[in-house]
Amino acid sequence: MFKSSPLANASSIAPGDDEPLHMPFSTAHYLLERSSNGALSPQVSQFLTKHLAQLKAPSNPFPRADKAKKELATGQLQLVGGGKAKVDKDEQIVALDVAQRFDMDEAESLVALRTVHEGKQADKLTEDDWHSLTAYVFEERRAVIAIVQWLIRIQECGDPEDEGCALATELLPSILTDNFTEILLDSFVARTQAPLPDPIRSSKEHSLFWTKELIREQKALLELVFLVFYFPLPADGPRLIQVLDVIAKTEWGQRQEMFGYFDKETQSLVREIGDLLQIIAIEAFNLEAAMQQDYPIPAPGEKDLDPKSVYHADNLRTINERVEALVRLDGEKSSPVLLGWAFLLSRVTNSLVDRGVPEAYHDFATQALRVEGSSSASRTSAQPLFQLYAAHALAPSSSLFPTLLSTLSSTLLVSPPLVSLSSEPNVIGYLSVIRGLVSSLPLLIRLSFLSSEQFASFTEVFSSLFGNSASAELCAGFWRDNDGDEDGMDLPRSTQSVAEAEIVALAQSRFPVQFGGLVSIVRALCAGVAGSLSNVDAEESLEDDETALVARRCATSAFRYLAHLPSLTHIVPSAPSVAPLPYEIATYPEISYRATRPIPVSRSLSIPVGTTGRLVSPEGSKPVVVAWELEWSGWKLFGDVLEGYANVRKTAASADVFGGEASTSALPIEWESDEEQERDVIAVLDIFRITLRNDPSLGKSLVEHLESSTAKGPRYDFVEILFKILERALSVSRNIPTKLVSSLLDLISALLPTYPGGCWTFLRGSTLLFPSTSTSAGWNQDASRHAILQSEKLAGLYPITLSLLSLVRALVLEEQVASCTVGPDFRDIKQGVLVRALSWVRDEVWPAYSSWRFVDLAEKYEMANRMVSIYRLVLEDGELSPTTAQGQFNPIATVVVESLLTRATVGQLVPLLSIIAAGPEPIITLRKAMRYADAQVSEDLVEGSLELVRKLLRIRRRISGSTSSLLEKLALSQTMPEGLTHSTTSSGGRGELLETLSRYTIAPIDTKASIQATKVITLLCLGSSEWQPRPPSLIALLGGSEKAENLVTAILAIASDPLADENLQVAIWDLISAIVETQPGLAILLVTGRHYPFGADAVRQDKGKGKATSQEVVSAAEESARALAKTLAPPPFKPLPRTAVGVALETVGTWDDSWKAHPALLAAVMRFFDFAFQHLVDYGTALDDFRGRTEPWEQFVKIAFKSPGEGEPDDDEGTRTYCHRMMAKAHAVRILALDIQFAMTRPKPEGTTSAKALLKALASQAQLSSALHAAVETSCAPNLHAGIFDIVHESFPGVDVDALRLPPSSHPLDDSREYGSGYLYSLPVLRRKLDGFIAEHASMVQLDDLSDVIHQVSLLNLNFAMVDAQISNTRSWRQLLEIVLPLIRRDAAASATLLEVTPDLVAKQVADEERDGKIILAVQDERLSILLTLVEVLQGLSATKAKDKLVNLLDEVSRIFASPTLQPLESVARRTTHSFHLTLFRIAYFVFRKLNSFGSIGRDFFSAEQKSSLGQSTEIILRVMLMATRDIFVLARARKDREIEQDLSLAVSVVSQIVASPFVPSPSVWLAHCQSVDLFRCAFEVFVYMEHLGDGRPLYAQHVLDLCLAMAASTPRAAELMALEGLMTALTNNALTASAEAGVIRVLSEEGGGRTAQHELWTSMLALVVSLISALGESTQFVEQEVTGFVRLYGAQIAAALSWDTETSLTLPGLEELSTALSLMHGLIHRSSVSASSTRKPAAGSPAAATAEVAGHFAEQALNLLQHIVYAILHPNHLANLIEPTSPEERAWIEKDTSAMDAGEDLGKKPVVAGVTLALVQLARVIVDSLLGYTKALETLLREPSEWRVDRAIVMPTAAVSSNQKTSIGTFFDLASFCQDTLRAAAPAPPADTTPSPASALTPLPPYSAALMRQNASQILEGILVVSATQLALWMFTDAPSSASASAADVRRATATMRREITTELSGDLVAVLEKASGGKGGKEAVGVSGELLKVLKSFAQARLVEE
Repeated sequence: MFKSSPLANASSIAPGDDEPLHMPFSTAHYLLERSSNGALSPQVSQFLTKHLAQLKAPSNPFPRADKAKKELATGQLQLVGGGKAKVDKDEQIVALDVAQRFDMDEAESLVALRTVHEGKQADKLTEDDWHSLTAYVFEERRAVIAIVQWLIRIQECGDPEDEGCALATELLPSILTDNFTEILLDSFVARTQAPLPDPIRSSKEHSLFWTKELIREQKALLELVFLVFYFPLPADGPRLIQVLDVIAKTEWGQRQEMFGYFDKETQSLVREIGDLLQIIAIEAFNLEAAMQQDYPIPAPGEKDLDPKSVYHADNLRTINERVEALVRLDGEKSSPVLLGWAFLLSRVTNSLVDRGVPEAYHDFATQALRVEGSSSASRTSAQPLFQLYAAHALAPSSSLFPTLLSTLSSTLLVSPPLVSLSSEPNVIGYLSVIRGLVSSLPLLIRLSFLSSEQFASFTEVFSSLFGNSASAELCAGFWRDNDGDEDGMDLPRSTQSVAEAEIVALAQSRFPVQFGGLVSIVRALCAGVAGSLSNVDAEESLEDDETALVARRCATSAFRYLAHLPSLTHIVPSAPSVAPLPYEIATYPEISYRATRPIPVSRSLSIPVGTTGRLVSPEGSKPVVVAWELEWSGWKLFGDVLEGYANVRKTAASADVFGGEASTSALPIEWESDEEQERDVIAVLDIFRITLRNDPSLGKSLVEHLESSTAKGPRYDFVEILFKILERALSVSRNIPTKLVSSLLDLISALLPTYPGGCWTFLRGSTLLFPSTSTSAGWNQDASRHAILQSEKLAGLYPITLSLLSLVRALVLEEQVASCTVGPDFRDIKQGVLVRALSWVRDEVWPAYSSWRFVDLAEKYEMANRMVSIYRLVLEDGELSPTTAQGQFNPIATVVVESLLTRATVGQLVPLLSIIAAGPEPIITLRKAMRYADAQVSEDLVEGSLELVRKLLRIRRRISGSTSSLLEKLALSQTMPEGLTHSTTSSGGRGELLETLSRYTIAPIDTKASIQATKVITLLCLGSSEWQPRPPSLIALLGGSEKAENLVTAILAIASDPLADENLQVAIWDLISAIVETQPGLAILLVTGRHYPFGADAVRQDKGKGKATSQEVVSAAEESARALAKTLAPPPFKPLPRTAVGVALETVGTWDDSWKAHPALLAAVMRFFDFAFQHLVDYGTALDDFRGRTEPWEQFVKIAFKSPGEGEPDDDEGTRTYCHRMMAKAHAVRILALDIQFAMTRPKPEGTTSAKALLKALASQAQLSSALHAAVETSCAPNLHAGIFDIVHESFPGVDVDALRLPPSSHPLDDSREYGSGYLYSLPVLRRKLDGFIAEHASMVQLDDLSDVIHQVSLLNLNFAMVDAQISNTRSWRQLLEIVLPLIRRDAAASATLLEVTPDLVAKQVADEERDGKIILAVQDERLSILLTLVEVLQGLSATKAKDKLVNLLDEVSRIFASPTLQPLESVARRTTHSFHLTLFRIAYFVFRKLNSFGSIGRDFFSAEQKSSLGQSTEIILRVMLMATRDIFVLARARKDREIEQDLSLAVSVVSQIVASPFVPSPSVWLAHCQSVDLFRCAFEVFVYMEHLGDGRPLYAQHVLDLCLAMAASTPRAAELMALEGLMTALTNNALTASAEAGVIRVLSEEGGGRTAQHELWTSMLALVVSLISALGESTQFVEQEVTGFVRLYGAQIAAALSWDTETSLTLPGLEELSTALSLMHGLIHRSSVSASSTRKPAAGSPAAATAEVAGHFAEQALNLLQHIVYAILHPNHLANLIEPTSPEERAWIEKDTSAMDAGEDLGKKPVVAGVTLALVQLARVIVDSLLGYTKALETLLREPSEWRVDRAIVMPTAAVSSNQKTSIGTFFDLASFCQDTLRAAAPAPPADTTPSPASALTPLPPYSAALMRQNASQILEGILVVSATQLALWMFTDAPSSASASAADVRRATATMRREITTELSGDLVAVLEKASGGKGGKEAVGVSGELLKVLKSFAQARLVEE
């Protein structure tokens, strides 16, 4: 028996190495039946070839042999399929017992034994083991027979080119020997006579099971006999005789030795055997061949027949004797055989009479046929024997027709009425045999000789034959033969067809007088065709479905046939006494009639004047029946019959005796009873129903045909008549006509699409069928409904309820179909009715049906299936609602969603879950019991229920805010809700739904159900990850670790099985991926094979390491406790033999085969690896070995770089293949990315195996080009998209195609969209919407338009599928390139290859794209992301390598900027679905940064042509960037948005890089463009009206300043233009003005301690003004007005910055502000010194005076500041203590630096202090330079004292230095000494750079540079010397500084003292400094100061300062 899967037993039967793979015959049969499209597994073919001996003897496939018994005794047993098995003594004994009990070969008994024990040796057998063995052996026996049957059937019906047909052609000649059927028949007889084995009879259970199985074997043997006779080897004479003998011996199979053990099911099987023997006997006559053979007996003198021929004289005599013996045995049962033999005798008789009697036939002709044996062939007066036999067969005592009816109604031929699948695969053959017998009767006798009763019975047989659900082919053949071809030409017909036509013609000739005959025949001929259609989904059958096409053609033929009947048989009325007859009679040459007045027949029919007819009834008898030669419509008569039955006839005019028009309300039919009338009415209703069922489009034509009557007077509408009949039928309280009501409801359902108005209106106004939700609580409140339900419950049959459910489904379907063609009022009516109907289903049927009594189990399944189908249909349309995310649905869907999801209760969910909770075991049991129909219905129900659960789970995941549902909670609960526990397995313990679902996955049932169950588990896993708190783990829900291991083993077996269904394997892999994603515990078991990620060896190694490093002291108590713990601990779990990784690697190892044949499977396996590597850290070191192997990564790389194929497919299968291949590539790329990303956290990531394999492939230009081409290509067809919408809008207004989008997948494993023609837009729903226009009577839409739209949308779905797969691949490549970028930069070969392909492939692809639309934008966005990553590689390449490609790249980038389809400005303005502009800006940034990195070689590095190209490209990009920046400013003014700020920041960065480029166009060009787009005004407005975020940080303003600063630095013209545009106005009038004016802008925030955004902005403002001064310094007006005004306005803030002293902490932002303020001071003083006259002050009140005043203030502040700067420079330890961090990063490296200083290390090695010292030195240089300009030092040095500006003597002329006073000459001398020491010292090694990156600190400290320090020291020293000398000179010519209250005498004394100090001390000190600077008296070279300057200064000092 199967334990886990259909292939569970296809494994070795023992662990020996020399044993072959064993496959049970049942598995082989399963695989044969499952094979599709002619594909056959090679393993099955090999197995059948090896076991041909068993197939040759299906009656005894495992016979005992002495050889096997002897081998078993030796312990070495040779197996049938090859190989040997070792057997021990105990197992030998058990194997012998098994062989003895089953009378089978010892080798096979060992196979069976070990198979049942799952490959383990069996030493003894329990009762359960014997039961399992018995089931297995009988299953194997039947499987052998079934395989032979399959071979015969596939050879008969299969394609000769198919593998299965080829296999059958190869094997059958060896199997079907001459005595094959003889052996089978003998075996059948032997089984009927064999008793049960003695050990079996003692057990009632075993004896019953054995009996049943043996009877099934008998039936299987007879089925095989029939198949052989039916197709390959027709029965000959001896075989026919043997069949008749077998029937006689077994008494039609009733004589059974095991009769005492029969139960009800066994008796039913025996009856089927009797019917089968009857059919075999008829088939053995080969009647169809006899019909085609007029003279089977050769004429005298011709060649004799084969002695085996049925028509051989000896065989004829013997057969005749056997037939007569059968008749004597059982006349009734033998009557069909007798009739068949009579037909053969008729052919023999005709041959002997017409052609003469051969000599060998004389005795037979004389004795048996009663015909003269003379050659004259004259007839005798004696009646031929065949006539006697025919008469005997037709005699009432023989019960021929009842016997045939019994056979036709046998379970052998008739499947349950609700099941489309027959239980018997040979049923069509059985029916064909009976058809041959039935059609032989008109060829044997004249049917008119049959009595009325006989003919009625015969028509009943004919109707039963053709009305069988399996007779579709027979019915289709009848209509085809009797309707002619499309051109109206009659096709040649077979003898059988002619005979059948004669039967129907006779019934028609008696119609409508004998009403029931033709009605039942037509009904059967229609119903037989309908049986080929599905019972549920027929409304949605596709146009190109062959079965549906045949059904429609047959329906049309039936409609035409009944609409044009050739004659009308009518009982002519007798004439009234005062009126003449309405016809005249002619007696010559025969009696004929002619209508002289219209003769009314019914309300719609009358016989017109002049119609002739012939007398049918005997002359002179009453009533007079005349067959009028009149073409008339049977449909109209049917309408009149229904109208009459409805009792709605209105009074009509009577006949006009004077020749006027006539009509009647009567019907030309007289029924003997109400039951007969009801039967015929039901048949009429069925004809209507089935015709419309076969072809719904006939509804309109049919009803119009009915209403085209010429009768006068009002008529009821046909739909109204139906509802009247329904009211009448339901008005009775007892004996409700269930068949009538059921047929009526089904007909209403069929008419609903054509005439919805009447149906919906009636249903709205009546509660007859569905209760009102407002006034009725349910079904039982209506008496009729209550009576119906009670009667159905008592009977256990529910036809009305089922029909009501079908009506509900039809209503739902019609509402969806017509949703786009009806008005809102009618839509409301429909929704109201549907809400009532669905509420009835929800409240009355759904919760309670499972507790009802059912006679037929299939009917219960069908009832559930219809309700599930209704729910699925509602949700299929409801899940497309755009408001699903809000949990809002239309009223119809709301009923279902609320009851099962959002407001679900246990009572509503129990019916659904109980269907699933039953598990797969009932289905398997039904199949093994050969109850295929019940099993199929049950399987369909389970599959539909699982699909409904999937829909509910997907909808729940789409509802925002919903994290779980009651459905999920019940499914993932460890306890079963009440109502489900009865459905659990016999294990009795656990019954969790999840465990049950897992059993569906691995059970041997229909693959579709297994797939659905697997997908449900996948969705449950995905949904459980959203729960809070998390539900129990899957291991707990499955029942523990052992069951989890069993499940893992089972699903891995399916995943690795080459014979398993590919779709199931894909679902299994997706389930594994979902487990990896959401279930860590079970994922570890799946991936590693263990319950923990580290192996036991690793744990032991870790413990060993611990022991090696330390000696643990363990006390005796601890040792005892550990020992006890070891004994109590459960045994460790053994690792699983296989893991998901191992199985997946097997597929990857043969990926090329999967790529070609199974791309979906390959994609699923790669998806699993993708998820596994996302959780790589969870598996510890378990996968390190795999990750370190080279082969897998080489395969991954090959898949990633593999081309998906040439060209784009345009068919469904090709597209699926393409998409799955593309997804396999995408996942392979992501796997590489994830592994390398994991390796990047470890040392030397480039050394990992994955990185090596990838870099090797990247180094190949051909491989990389192919991969990147696939990564950036797209199949998007915007024209196709637009064209479809145009077609739909034009032809189908109101249909919104976009509303039919399937919901997007919320997770990669949520397969709400599947690649193929139904990928994006729901084709079934679209088809329904479009069908509404076809059904609309006033619509002009043609079917071609509908087909075209469906085809175009299918193409659109295919296109979207390919595009989405391509985008996934593109995104994967983007991710990979981003991750591996650092490694590529280090790899020269890969970098060079990328450089080669980037411009010509990726950038060009983006630039050349001419398509537009949302999809293309998404693709372009991904392409740009890839291009950005590739461009970043350029940053690490040398100029020589990158030069040429950089030119090409910039050209392509400029084309992208100018692309008319991409339009970056639209993205900037947020008018596109994808904002790709940021990526494009980054690309431009990196390109220009690389271009600018060439530095001084810039323009000269390129050729003239390249320069021209670069210039043009730069201009294009700059123009777009300027417009983009302007647009961003406009957006910034409109709203506050961080994304806009990010856009602005990047745009400013790009513009800054461009304007700094050597290839930027002339300033006049791009500045003019700035003006044309009004860039500066927009920017300044943003700055002036700067927005602030909630934390007070200003938005956008900083980027405005950065832009202005970059432009100002690029060219003075830009600075000038900005100044003219009002830049200074913006700087002095903005949100920061008030704070800056008050001087309250703080450096550090009071809350967080970090730098304030206002301070950063303020510093930038200062920097911008400094830049403007630098660019426009020559403009006196700008400085004197604009800059001076700025300084005056913000003087307080500037003064605060300049007021720093050595008692105040020093922050880097504060240092930056101080530096910028000093630069501003320097610029202002410099401009002031240039504009001011050297001899006089500027005029008071003039701008120059204001500037001079500001400069004076600056000079005073500078003197104070310099004093503290010098102190800080000279005291580094104190300086280090002053440095204060503004961020954690700064604090870390400042503290590290300070601690090193405390340790006494060299100051020069401390980067922080050294850097700050350098910054302070630079500030000192700026101050000294400013003082040099302000004091007019150079002019003083060069001019006469009379021209000196003595008012500029500001440096105190004293050697004293005090921190409380401003700078003195002594301060200068100290600073000069520092500078001299710095210049004389050797250049130290630069300190280690610990500067934080810009991303981690707001104001990074520039690195220390010794050269820069020496340069600044030199400049400071020169300035100090000049300023010191000139300041001392100026003080010599002015008074000493004094207070305002000092007297003149005091001033003079102070002045004298000052001059004396100057001339004595200070001048000497100055000279000493000069000497030191010049190298001293030793004549050394001057250090840092020009020698010429020193000479001048010495001369100046000597002349002006030193006393002579």
